[in-house]
Amino acid sequence: MSRKITQLAYLKTLYKSKNLYDANHIFYTMKTLYVTKKVQVLIDNIRYLQADINYTTIFTCQKENIISTTTIKRLNDKLDSDNFIRINKKIIINRVFIRNYSFDNNKIILDNGEIFSLSRRKNRALRDILEIH
Repeated sequence: MSRKITQLAYLKTLYKSKNLYDANHIFYTMKTLYVTKKVQVLIDNIRYLQADINYTTIFTCQKENIISTTTIKRLNDKLDSDNFIRINKKIIINRVFIRNYSFDNNKIILDNGEIFSLSRRKNRALRDILEIH
Protein backbone atom coordinates (compact mmCIF):
# COMPACT_ATOMS: atom_id res chain seq x y z
CA MET A 1 0.00 0.00 0.00
CA SER A 2 2.78 2.45 0.85
CA ARG A 3 4.33 1.81 -2.57
CA LYS A 4 1.17 3.09 -4.28
CA ILE A 5 1.15 6.18 -2.08
CA THR A 6 4.78 6.81 -2.97
CA GLN A 7 3.96 6.49 -6.67
CA LEU A 8 1.05 8.90 -6.27
CA ALA A 9 3.28 11.43 -4.52
CA TYR A 10 5.81 11.02 -7.31
CA LEU A 11 3.12 11.60 -9.94
CA LYS A 12 1.90 14.72 -8.18
CA THR A 13 5.45 16.06 -8.14
CA LEU A 14 5.76 15.43 -11.84
CA TYR A 15 2.46 17.20 -12.45
CA LYS A 16 3.77 20.26 -10.67
CA SER A 17 6.84 20.25 -12.89
CA LYS A 18 4.82 21.11 -16.03
CA ASN A 19 3.52 17.69 -16.86
CA LEU A 20 -0.11 16.71 -17.11
CA TYR A 21 -1.31 13.43 -15.70
CA ASP A 22 -4.52 11.78 -16.84
CA ALA A 23 -6.56 8.91 -15.41
CA ASN A 24 -4.90 6.38 -17.71
CA HIS A 25 -1.49 7.15 -16.22
CA ILE A 26 -0.26 8.75 -19.42
CA PHE A 27 1.87 11.86 -19.25
CA TYR A 28 1.70 14.78 -21.64
CA THR A 29 4.35 17.45 -21.59
CA MET A 30 3.00 20.93 -22.04
CA LYS A 31 4.91 22.56 -24.89
CA THR A 32 5.98 26.09 -24.14
CA LEU A 33 7.74 28.80 -26.06
CA TYR A 34 10.21 30.68 -23.90
CA VAL A 35 10.08 34.32 -24.97
CA THR A 36 12.46 35.43 -22.21
CA LYS A 37 13.77 33.78 -19.07
CA LYS A 38 10.69 34.95 -17.17
CA VAL A 39 8.07 34.94 -19.92
CA GLN A 40 6.77 31.77 -21.48
CA VAL A 41 3.62 30.96 -23.41
CA LEU A 42 1.91 27.67 -24.14
CA ILE A 43 2.35 26.88 -27.82
CA ASP A 44 -1.23 25.61 -28.11
CA ASN A 45 -2.48 29.04 -26.99
CA ILE A 46 -0.65 30.99 -29.71
CA ARG A 47 -3.02 32.19 -32.47
CA TYR A 48 -0.42 33.99 -34.56
CA LEU A 49 2.84 35.90 -34.49
CA GLN A 50 3.37 39.24 -36.19
CA ALA A 51 6.77 40.71 -37.04
CA ASP A 52 7.75 44.35 -36.71
CA ILE A 53 11.40 44.85 -37.68
CA ASN A 54 13.37 43.26 -34.79
CA TYR A 55 10.33 42.70 -32.58
CA THR A 56 7.64 40.06 -32.74
CA THR A 57 4.20 40.31 -31.19
CA ILE A 58 2.70 37.01 -30.07
CA PHE A 59 -1.11 36.96 -30.04
CA THR A 60 -2.68 34.33 -27.78
CA CYS A 61 -6.14 32.91 -27.04
CA GLN A 62 -6.23 34.83 -23.77
CA LYS A 63 -6.28 38.14 -25.67
CA GLU A 64 -2.90 39.06 -24.24
CA ASN A 65 -0.17 40.25 -26.55
CA ILE A 66 3.42 39.41 -25.74
CA ILE A 67 6.12 41.51 -27.34
CA SER A 68 9.42 39.75 -27.91
CA THR A 69 12.75 41.17 -29.00
CA THR A 70 13.36 37.94 -30.90
CA THR A 71 12.92 38.07 -34.66
CA ILE A 72 10.10 36.16 -36.29
CA LYS A 73 12.62 33.97 -38.12
CA ARG A 74 14.16 32.75 -34.85
CA LEU A 75 10.73 32.11 -33.33
CA ASN A 76 9.68 30.27 -36.49
CA ASP A 77 12.64 27.92 -36.04
CA LYS A 78 11.45 27.12 -32.50
CA LEU A 79 7.84 26.38 -33.50
CA ASP A 80 6.41 23.12 -34.78
CA SER A 81 6.26 23.38 -38.58
CA ASP A 82 3.27 21.02 -38.71
CA ASN A 83 1.05 23.45 -36.79
CA PHE A 84 2.53 26.85 -37.60
CA ILE A 85 2.46 28.25 -41.11
CA ARG A 86 4.29 31.33 -42.31
CA ILE A 87 1.75 32.96 -44.62
CA ASN A 88 3.77 36.05 -45.53
CA LYS A 89 6.87 37.95 -44.53
CA LYS A 90 5.32 39.26 -41.31
CA ILE A 91 2.82 36.63 -40.11
CA ILE A 92 2.99 33.06 -38.77
CA ILE A 93 -0.38 31.45 -38.07
CA ASN A 94 -1.29 28.45 -35.93
CA ARG A 95 -3.24 26.24 -38.36
CA VAL A 96 -5.54 25.07 -35.54
CA PHE A 97 -7.19 28.51 -35.55
CA ILE A 98 -7.78 28.76 -39.32
CA ARG A 99 -11.53 28.91 -39.93
CA ASN A 100 -11.60 29.64 -43.65
CA TYR A 101 -9.33 30.53 -46.54
CA SER A 102 -9.71 31.86 -50.06
CA PHE A 103 -6.88 31.02 -52.40
CA ASP A 104 -8.44 33.12 -55.16
CA ASN A 105 -8.30 36.25 -52.98
CA ASN A 106 -5.20 35.15 -51.03
CA LYS A 107 -6.98 35.57 -47.67
CA ILE A 108 -7.02 33.51 -44.48
CA ILE A 109 -9.70 33.96 -41.81
CA LEU A 110 -9.08 32.88 -38.23
CA ASP A 111 -11.78 31.58 -35.90
CA ASN A 112 -12.01 34.98 -34.18
CA GLY A 113 -12.74 36.72 -37.52
CA GLU A 114 -9.31 38.25 -38.15
CA ILE A 115 -8.35 38.32 -41.84
CA PHE A 116 -4.79 38.00 -43.12
CA SER A 117 -3.26 38.31 -46.57
CA LEU A 118 -1.51 35.27 -47.97
CA SER A 119 1.52 35.96 -50.16
CA ARG A 120 1.52 34.50 -53.66
CA ARG A 121 4.63 32.46 -52.90
CA LYS A 122 3.07 30.95 -49.79
CA ASN A 123 -0.25 30.23 -51.53
CA ARG A 124 0.98 27.00 -53.14
CA ALA A 125 2.90 25.92 -50.03
CA LEU A 126 -0.21 26.41 -47.90
CA ARG A 127 -2.27 24.32 -50.32
CA ASP A 128 0.27 21.52 -49.96
CA ILE A 129 0.27 21.78 -46.17
CA LEU A 130 -3.52 21.75 -45.98
CA GLU A 131 -3.56 19.04 -48.68
CA ILE A 132 -5.81 21.01 -51.04
CA HIS A 133 -5.18 20.77 -54.77
